[in-house]
Parts: sequence; structure tokens; C-alpha cells
Amino acid sequence: AVSAEPRILGAEYSDGGIKTMGRVNFKMFYVDAEDHLKNLDYFNDFTNFAPSEDLSGQRIAVFHSSVEVSAKTDLTVKLGARIILDFYASEKNQVQGLVNPPDGVYSEYACGKVSKFAAYLEQSATFDDEQETRSAIDGIMMYENSVVLTDVKTSDGSFKVAGKIVSTVCYLSGDDIKKIEFDVPFDEEYLNSSVCSGQTAFGFAEVKTARIILGGDDKKNVIKSEITLNFNFWTYETEEIKYVRDLYSAKLELTPETCALQTGTALAAERFDRKVSGSVTLSDDFSAIRQTVEVLGVRNNVANVSVIRGSDDENDCVKYRIEGIIEANVVYTDENGLNSVAAEIPYSETFDSKNRGNVVPIAFSGIAENAFARVKGDRKIEVTAEAVFAVSSVKTDELGLICKVTEGEARPQNESAFSVYIAEEGDGVWEVAKAMTARPDEITAQNPELVFPLKAGDRAVIYRKLDENE
Repeated sequence: AVSAEPRILGAEYSDGGIKTMGRVNFKMFYVDAEDHLKNLDYFNDFTNFAPSEDLSGQRIAVFHSSVEVSAKTDLTVKLGARIILDFYASEKNQVQGLVNPPDGVYSEYACGKVSKFAAYLEQSATFDDEQETRSAIDGIMMYENSVVLTDVKTSDGSFKVAGKIVSTVCYLSGDDIKKIEFDVPFDEEYLNSSVCSGQTAFGFAEVKTARIILGGDDKKNVIKSEITLNFNFWTYETEEIKYVRDLYSAKLELTPETCALQTGTALAAERFDRKVSGSVTLSDDFSAIRQTVEVLGVRNNVANVSVIRGSDDENDCVKYRIEGIIEANVVYTDENGLNSVAAEIPYSETFDSKNRGNVVPIAFSGIAENAFARVKGDRKIEVTAEAVFAVSSVKTDELGLICKVTEGEARPQNESAFSVYIAEEGDGVWEVAKAMTARPDEITAQNPELVFPLKAGDRAVIYRKLDENE
């Protein structure tokens, strides 16, 4: 059985790309030629370069979203890990738009929300838990840890984080392989002067250091798992702005040019849980399975999160489709003694989100816990695990700001003393004023009985004073 835990040690932008430094901790236990159980704990440093746009001066964060592990054995052992890295940086998107129109020009305003980057936060915290083994500990074979961050909340001068740590310790007790799983939920608050109430945040948690402390005596052994996490957050302030969406002049033809401002409002992280099962079948070259011993090296590799929408309605419910693979090593016995097989359980699960509108997932993670296996046939094993997912999203919008206005020729004046406009469904005062070449305030003053938006068939009238003698 083999596992790998990546640690990101640092990242920086240089020479047209992001340089990432990290370390992989490989852990393996195996049976040697004398049928003795052995374990291997090996570290391998790596450096990765990913070409990117210019990110000079920006805070860059790198996290791993999935790990694929391989092992080849002969006279030597060759370990490999394929790590998917996700890079995050805050992009500044700025557009100049018209705020105050010139005199004699009437404006239609709209409101929109924009998010402004507030602060990047880092915080370390240590958590621990301990359990009695009720059996002798003759050797630690594997120690694995994973974490998922399910919620981040801000208040004046502090922020709260919630999530879960799952740690697994595999040890020998005589000739038996034993496993203990630590399930450590956390909900902590930390002081930080950069945080204000009303800000939104998203972030990540990664295992920084981990260690086992053994205690007790021969009759009562205790294993203590101590994990230090590193939290990384981006916080944003959401501001509602009022901007000019359209212009109208009763005297001049105006041609506005619009610029699109892409905005995104960070949403609270959401947690989802689902039990996932799948089977692995051995080839006919393998001996029949007698019984399963343990499930080790369990990883929840989340590959993709997509959004399912029923319509384009702003209030339409959002569903997430989460896809990935649960990977595990199943240790079992056959006629030759101990053996193991790598299991891959693909999943595609759909969850209801509390979010609405145009939502885009930007960060996701997952863990697997309480994994077990059972024999389903001579060469078939079923593996079941409880998967926990966390998804962070932004609600995107596009604001059409007027960035330039070109004045044209004089607008032809309506010389009728009396005009009638037959409304279409949903017409506002803006549409009526344009159609009748009148000021919006004239429309409302002369038609006080109208309720906007209009219904199909409603009538608006306008009386004009053509010259001073009338």
C-alpha cells in the first residue's frame, strides 16, 4: 500500500511564469522476501514552472487539488506522484464610465455590485486528538492526513473558519494490521485587524506539519495525532454602485459607446456529503480473496465542479455536479498471505446549492473518511467511503458602462400639438420619452395616472406648446 502527501513550500512569479516549490511525502508498507511487514517513509522535493500572464507584484497562492500515486517494485522501488496544482491570484479589473451627464441630457441609471480586494490573510493553527488503541503498538506503518475547509465568515476584527481534519494511523500489533481514524472537526475564530464585518472571503487549508505522539503503557496504549494547518484567505468588500446605463437628449442625436465591466461577488463556501461505493475486480491471474484486512491510502481527488441551471432566470436554482475519483489501497488475504489492490471509484454526484443566478465555482476540495471494504466474490471487492466536499463560488455579472458619448445632428422636433403612445408590455418612462421625443419628466407630469412599467395597450399622451402665441 502506498500514499503520497504533497506540501507546497512556496510560489513566486518570475520570467513569464509561476515557479512552485514543494515536497512529496511518500509512505508505503510492503511484505519483503521473508514475509515480514516493512514500511518506507520517503521525501522528494520538486520544482514546477507554469507559464502565465504577468502577475508581478501580486500575491500568488498554490494548492493541490488531486494526487495520483504509482509504485513499481522489483529489486528497487520506484514511486511516482502526479499532482494537479491550482494557482490563485486576485485580478484587478477597472473600467472608466460616465457618472454625471451634461446639462440637457437625461440619463437612465442602473445599480450593480462590485467586489474590491481587501486583504490577503494567512493563519496557522494546531489541532490534536487522541485515542486508545486497546492493543499493543509494535510499529507505525502509515500516517495520512487530509483537510477540507467548509466555511469562512468575517466580522469586525476577526474571522471564523470551519472544516474537518481526517487522519489515519496504520500500525502493527503483533502480526495484525490495525487502523485508527481521527475525525477532527474545527470551528475557530482568529483576530485580525484587516477584516471587517460584511466582507466576503474564500480560502484554503493545507496540512503544514503532522506528527504522532505515543503514550500510555502495555495495558493502555494511546496514539495522539497533532496537525498544524496553514489557512490562506482572500477577503473582498462588496459595494453597490449607481451608473449611467443609457442617455437621451430631446434636441441632439447621441451615440453612446459602452464598456463591459466584469464583476464577481464572492459567495460563502458550501459543504456537501455523500456516500460513494464502487468495486474492483482482480484478474484471473490472482488467487481468490479470503477476507479484507484494511483500506489504506484513501484519497478524494475532485476533478471538476460544474453548474447545472434550469433556465437563465436570475432567481433560478443552482445545482453543482461534482466529479472525481476515490482512490484507495485495499489490503486483503488470499492463499499466499497478505496482498493488496489499488481501487479507483469514479463518481459524478449532483447537489442542490443555496446560491442563485450566474454562479461560477472557483475553488473546491474534498476528503474521504470511514472507508471500508467487503468481499463480493472470489475476485471482487466493494469499497465504500463517505465523501465530503467544499465548493467556493462567485456570482458573476457584467455591467454595461457608458465610456464615451458622440454628439450627432439635431434631433427632428415633433411639431404635433398632441401625441399618443400605445405601450407594449413592460415599457418604462424611458421608452415612452424616446418614442415621443419628450422629456421623461414631461411624460410623468402629464400622465400621473400611469403606473410604470406599463401594460400592453396602455396609453400615454403629450401636449406640446409649439410657439409663444399658442
